[in-house]
Amino acid sequence: MLFFLSIFSAVSAIRIFSLIHIINMERMNKIGRYHARIFGNPGSMPADTETHKILDKLVREITLYCNEEADLPQVMRFLKRLRYNTGIKAATSGESQGMASYLVHIIDTELEVMELKLNHSEYRIAIPKRLKWTHTYVALVELVYAIQSSLNRGKAQLQEIVAAFEFIFQVKLGNYSATLEEIASRKRKPSGYFDLLKKNLQEIVRRYN
Repeated sequence: MLFFLSIFSAVSAIRIFSLIHIINMERMNKIGRYHARIFGNPGSMPADTETHKILDKLVREITLYCNEEADLPQVMRFLKRLRYNTGIKAATSGESQGMASYLVHIIDTELEVMELKLNHSEYRIAIPKRLKWTHTYVALVELVYAIQSSLNRGKAQLQEIVAAFEFIFQVKLGNYSATLEEIASRKRKPSGYFDLLKKNLQEIVRRYN
């Protein structure tokens, strides 16, 4: 039972980390789209009411992105590029100048918060250190295929699971289909890594008791 609970916990952690990563990537794309709609082409700006609604959405996405992204240097790079592009608009005359100035103020505020987080650890969200896979690639491929049915009600694509594992454990799995063929060709114990996990867990439980 404890063995399956440990696997479930690992799967849950992978799902959370990959979901946060995907959400933040989508947020960056949304920020870019909203910014382009307001400042991209002055001749095709939306009506005034709609423009302010888009600006509100843009500010909300920037705030959410800054609050949830754990990679602070990446956040600061992204914000400084966005501020530069917005600052150019704020320096020009036109109907978007006021909104650009307001957005620059929002970005500057978030940058100050990022500086605070970088310089004072007590303001940071507790983020686990990056984990590096140190067992064999074959063992990780075993794990990928074994948990597929536990993700998204069994509908998760292998490419998505592999990408999540590669991101979390800093590895490249390469041709994992060929590795599966190697696993399937074993005459004995095709689930070698899981046998090892079971043995490790039993030893931990034995020591605990």
